[in-house]
Amino acid sequence: RQKRTNNKKNKSIHTTKEYINMSVLQSNCELSMFRDMVASSYILNDVQEMQFAKHQNNDDEDMSVDSLKTVFQTGYAFRGMANEEVNSLVFDGYSFDSLPRAIVGTLYPNVTTIYIKNNKSLRNIESILEQFDRLTWLECTNCPLFGDLSPLVDSFHRLNGLVICDCGLNKVEEPLFASPCLQRLEHLDFSGNKFPSLPESIGALTGLQTMVLTRCPNLRRLPDAVGNLSALDLLALFENDTLSELPSTVGRLGDNCMIPCHFSPMLEKPSICFRGSVPVIRTFFMLQRLRWLRGTVKLMILLRNARLRANDRLYRPGGSGFLACQSHFIEMQQQNQQEEHS
Repeated sequence: RQKRTNNKKNKSIHTTKEYINMSVLQSNCELSMFRDMVASSYILNDVQEMQFAKHQNNDDEDMSVDSLKTVFQTGYAFRGMANEEVNSLVFDGYSFDSLPRAIVGTLYPNVTTIYIKNNKSLRNIESILEQFDRLTWLECTNCPLFGDLSPLVDSFHRLNGLVICDCGLNKVEEPLFASPCLQRLEHLDFSGNKFPSLPESIGALTGLQTMVLTRCPNLRRLPDAVGNLSALDLLALFENDTLSELPSTVGRLGDNCMIPCHFSPMLEKPSICFRGSVPVIRTFFMLQRLRWLRGTVKLMILLRNARLRANDRLYRPGGSGFLACQSHFIEMQQQNQQEEHS
């Protein structure tokens, strides 16, 4: 334990953030031992992030919400550490469907960032949104039952980052991206989910700078509204097995936007020689339009020639058109002669 603590001390010197790592050595360890372990660890005066993580060597079941509630109720104000200074919480390995109400948000009122990892019971984020008024970044990773983002539609929060990776997100509803909660969104990551497409309302996220849609096995196409994301710098689309084509509207994105779409075997448009950046992809669709226009011009010439040949066969002497015109000409000629005599 002392060796691990020393390594963490040395690592914290080279990082911009300072961490407190609360690791449970055994699920059945006494709380006093856990409290002593945390107190004897490196306690920093300027606390920014607290990690509640299950130890890697723990082979027991995931931590339940009861154990998580006990951890919060005891408190960790050790050696001058103030809960008001904590702005980020990490829950790794805890299996809870909702955070303990009226406990977490009360202890840490200034939390703006929440990371939830390896949670097998989480289904919704309503309890999180209710307790943290200043939340700007929400990340859920490897939560297989979590796929309900409807609480974000009516939320008053203003998120800058939303990361839902390797979760049970099978469908993205139309009202989600039209919600005021996501109008300030700058980073969106839906990697590892099974939704087939995104709604057209994603075009409302005009401030979005990064969108990651990798490892989505059912993603077939992107909406045309992607071209409205004028601030986008990165659109990551690699490792999508069913993605067949990109909309031509991606050519309206900025020239500095990168679109890595490698390792997508079904992707045909753009071709493999025109991938990577918006200018290159724009060239592909421009050449495609030129080929279409060239084919249209050639078709018009062919139609004109075909019409001339048809008229020639129709009105040549002996043709049905010639005979019809001849009888009509004779009638008109007779009428003119009668008018002259009268």
